[in-house]
Amino acid sequence: MFTGIIQQTGKIYQINPQGSGCELIIDVSPTLYAEVEIKSNLTLNGRALTILGKETQGKYYLLKFYLAATKLATQYQGQKKFNLERSIRLGEEISGPLFYGLPSGYCQLISRENLSGGGIKIEVNWES
Repeated sequence: MFTGIIQQTGKIYQINPQGSGCELIIDVSPTLYAEVEIKSNLTLNGRALTILGKETQGKYYLLKFYLAATKLATQYQGQKKFNLERSIRLGEEISGPLFYGLPSGYCQLISRENLSGGGIKIEVNWES
């Protein structure tokens, strides 16, 4: 769950193509690096991503993510800094709205339908 309140900023360290997607590596503060674990979630400019790896290289504290479409990575390319937010933890003060229901994994799109009210209905095949 997320509150939508920005907690820190980070910057792109590297983008590596991988098949039809890419690995996105961001440089974060030492504090954030120490607080997050692999498989936890962060939002980057509001997009929730799952941390797939962590490493340090000299003064850099790097978190690794996977983006299924390289088109998404081009949105981040060239940005000096972007907004980061950790998911909330039990016992923390919640000082904003909550967002819930972040999937962590891959699914297959079965159908997509634009609804008359402006929403989108999607059907996916999710294997847990």
